[in-house]
Amino acid sequence: MGAWVNANSFSGTPYIISKRDGASAVDLAYGLLINTNGQVSFVVTNSSSSWDGNRASSNSLAIGQWYFLVAVYSPSNNLDIYINGQLSNGTLSGSIPSTIRNSAGAFQISGIGASTTSVLNGVIDEPFVTAKALTANEIKNMYQVGYRALQSHATTLGGPS
Repeated sequence: MGAWVNANSFSGTPYIISKRDGASAVDLAYGLLINTNGQVSFVVTNSSSSWDGNRASSNSLAIGQWYFLVAVYSPSNNLDIYINGQLSNGTLSGSIPSTIRNSAGAFQISGIGASTTSVLNGVIDEPFVTAKALTANEIKNMYQVGYRALQSHATTLGGPS
């Protein structure tokens, strides 16, 4: 899963993509979020009330810049975070489940459940979820295509060339 993201702030631990019930916080599945320090986190679970695995990025994001964020789940093996096509794996806590729980919580772009504190203050563009784990080359190619389009639009709209 992933998206292009441009944050105005990191307050409230904004979720980019999630499947969980934010009201009760007991119906969890997965989430891609930004911590208050600008680190990206990818969380997954096969239980209902706590995250089994949590990967933080090794790099932090800056306010007001576009980033291509991708999270890859490999059952029982790994959680990977890519920022702008580059692997950015920091600390992994917990264990990686063999399956991700099928939560009854809603699939959401920006936020969790009815919570207003977990909504991104910024822009999310081209969010996606795939049925298979993307390879490093696929992620790099997606980033390069998107970056060229972003640069083309910035120039067309009067931004830097």
